[in-house]
Amino acid sequence: MTVPSHRARVAVACDKPTYRKSIAAIAEQLPEIALLGDRPEGEEGAAYVRRVQPDVVILGIDPQEDWAPHLRMYLEAFDGPLVGFAFDGRQHEAYRAHGIETVDGRATGSDLARAVTRARRRGHRPDSGKLAAD
Repeated sequence: MTVPSHRARVAVACDKPTYRKSIAAIAEQLPEIALLGDRPEGEEGAAYVRRVQPDVVILGIDPQEDWAPHLRMYLEAFDGPLVGFAFDGRQHEAYRAHGIETVDGRATGSDLARAVTRARRRGHRPDSGKLAAD
């Protein structure tokens, strides 16, 4: 897929289908974002990210899961930054503690575009060796 350089190439990986499809539908409408696709979070999502090499991944990890191994999987799959989809305040704080841009279920298209743009501009990737379950 050829995308103009001003648009961020984004993949969405989230286990909750309703959230994944909602995030993807919002992203698809934004002129700043070229949605490459969406997949369930986990092995399938990481394999997809490894294959398409997006500029940014929007990642939604079930809050009941130990999120550190999931983040490591994506950090190993591609070289770009992540935007964390936070399902609760604890998860939001954990993402932010590692310098990961976040959005939550109340995010508007503008919120999503800002988070992706900030992540892409900063290019920050957490040190996978310092990730711990929070």
